[in-house]
Amino acid sequence: MEARAGQGDLVSGSRSDRRHRPTRRVLPGLVATVLAAVSLTAACATTPVQGPASSGPLRVATTPFTSLSTTGDAGQYLSVLGIAETLTRPTADGFGLDMGMLAAATRTSPTVWDLALRPGVRFQNGAAVDAAAVVAALGADSANAYSADDVNTGTLAVTGALSFTITSRNPAGNIPAQLSDPFAYPIFDVAAAQAAGSDPAALVGRGIYTGPFAPVALDPTGLEATPNPHYWDGPVALPGLDVRFVPDPQARVAAVQNGEVDIALDPPAAAAGALRGDPRAAFVTGPFAINGAWAAMNQNPGSVLADPAVRKAVRAGIDYQGLVAGLGTQTVAAAGMFAPGASYAVDDQVFDPDRARALLDGAGWVPGPDGIRGKAGRRLAFDYLWSPSQGPVHGDLGLVLQQQLREIGVDMQVRQVESTFQPPDATSWGLSVIAYYSASANPHSQLAFLLESPFGNIGGIDDPLLTQLQSSLNAAPPAEQDPLLRRLQQVVADNAYGVVLAHVAPTFVVSPAYRDYQPPGPLRYLGAALRPAA
Repeated sequence: MEARAGQGDLVSGSRSDRRHRPTRRVLPGLVATVLAAVSLTAACATTPVQGPASSGPLRVATTPFTSLSTTGDAGQYLSVLGIAETLTRPTADGFGLDMGMLAAATRTSPTVWDLALRPGVRFQNGAAVDAAAVVAALGADSANAYSADDVNTGTLAVTGALSFTITSRNPAGNIPAQLSDPFAYPIFDVAAAQAAGSDPAALVGRGIYTGPFAPVALDPTGLEATPNPHYWDGPVALPGLDVRFVPDPQARVAAVQNGEVDIALDPPAAAAGALRGDPRAAFVTGPFAINGAWAAMNQNPGSVLADPAVRKAVRAGIDYQGLVAGLGTQTVAAAGMFAPGASYAVDDQVFDPDRARALLDGAGWVPGPDGIRGKAGRRLAFDYLWSPSQGPVHGDLGLVLQQQLREIGVDMQVRQVESTFQPPDATSWGLSVIAYYSASANPHSQLAFLLESPFGNIGGIDDPLLTQLQSSLNAAPPAEQDPLLRRLQQVVADNAYGVVLAHVAPTFVVSPAYRDYQPPGPLRYLGAALRPAA
């Protein structure tokens, strides 16, 4: 069996730039279409509530989503809730790669990878996850890809009952890591999905995924799931999930305080301080900073940031420690593009206001009576674009940054928009903030998304050197990628193509029964081993 990745549309829905556009993620900042929500009254009592007995389902409050389709906006939620999975997955810290459902991955030539599946893996409906099923799933995923990579532009071929190959157009050094992207390559039972027809609601109960929890009911108020009896990665400890759709993040926190749910996803940052000492609920931060708040800089003709000196001055004028000082444990100060702990991270973001002022002086931007600089009758002013769907904390970062940049003579206005991927015009904005993986088993794909893809390259970067480095990075095996990753980051810094304002950790509010809760990995918040505290 052979398939050209990118052909066919096996499950209805739109995947266009869904990884980073407004919808994206149950972790900080992803909001789907607001549906009718469960009404939850804030608790007044101060006595602790008991968590669920170990025999009861885990009760989770999260943002609403609309279907179990592999495409569209629901895919991220299905990964978070332990429903959908990819062949491989990042380790808990986000930087390594767990081979997951793969037994082996061998690069037999610069463009060919031989992949072997674990024996005995099954979908939730009991059907075998064999090579034919995986090739069908990857082909369907590729047909709805949000950007080109080596998998969705390559050729997939079954070579045995549990083996298949991916042949890329260009040399590809780390296809196993590319397969770990939950927004790109969820594994699902294509035949069962096709049998459901065009109605996404018909996917309920068909067990098309491989995760530990199989959905049995979905309506505008929530989702119910039972343990997957065929789960490949050990027995499922919980007897099921009871997911409540609660659009208001404050109401999600109140639901935990009331004892109505056990875990609230995506709480507001203010909950960290408000819950301090509260015996009913605790604010929990994940052990890794997964999201980077990347501020793309507008280089379109007519933008004040089209001048490299202005872009460099903005980077130098940011007090990165000060940006996150009041935002609690959910943010980590950014010294560069990638989260602390990455072997390839470069610390090239340095607060130097004197250098920032000197750069602006040299570029002819002169302070006016109110301290804001001007040049040839034009005020040094631009908008900062942020969207709650990309990260509620992005608005908080903007307000702090606004005051910092005034100190060097920049008038930045904070502007909330529906989509930071689609700025309202070409020249009024200067910074547009999106979430991206700052902890990643496949950093090349993150850089490619931010710097070159049609969706992520919002600022209009056009740099042949970056393209050359990306090509070399993509061809290199993992052991040889770090020097190329550092060089690529240096080019970004030298030209001030953008800046990471902070690294944002996943956060949760939990009941006393789940006081020891920690997510098992990036975008995997509910795993098979999860259970109440003893």
